[in-house]
Amino acid sequence: MSMRSVVAFNKPLINQAHLRVLPNNVRGFHAARPMAMGMTKSRAFGGDRIYPSSGSYIQGTVNDPTKYPSPDRYHGSYHWAFERLISVALVPLCAAGAVKHGVSGVVDGGLSVALLLHSYMGFENVMVDYVEKRKFPMMAPIATWIIRALTVATGVGLYGMFEALTMQNSTRVRKDGFRS
Repeated sequence: MSMRSVVAFNKPLINQAHLRVLPNNVRGFHAARPMAMGMTKSRAFGGDRIYPSSGSYIQGTVNDPTKYPSPDRYHGSYHWAFERLISVALVPLCAAGAVKHGVSGVVDGGLSVALLLHSYMGFENVMVDYVEKRKFPMMAPIATWIIRALTVATGVGLYGMFEALTMQNSTRVRKDGFRS
């Protein structure tokens, strides 16, 4: 059995450079470049195509080009400026809340609202960046609505706490627990 039949070269080769002599008079297999170039067909002039022209692309995958939304100032520069404004407003509100804890309902309410908005916008950006609708078509809307529901529930809870604390401070409570 010759080396050519083992490697599945059934045609005789033009030159015998593929068999070279190694030390100890052993022949080794060596495919020369002219051999490899001679076996390929030129695809430039109507040869067989690697992929058919009709069905090699599957639409609806993550490799589709991104559809960019139309430019909108309310979701662009205004939204970014509002996020920065809330972030900057948190600095003095946190300082004032630490110094005057519980004394001013306006500071506590402002801090609660600013922190809630800041948290919501941060989670919303995480959803937009990492839980894309085209990559996770079912989970992305569910996660977005969960974030919205938790934000509303937190807002209602903060409002209830704010009302309870301001009502307790503003009205007199008798010893039996009833308001007068």
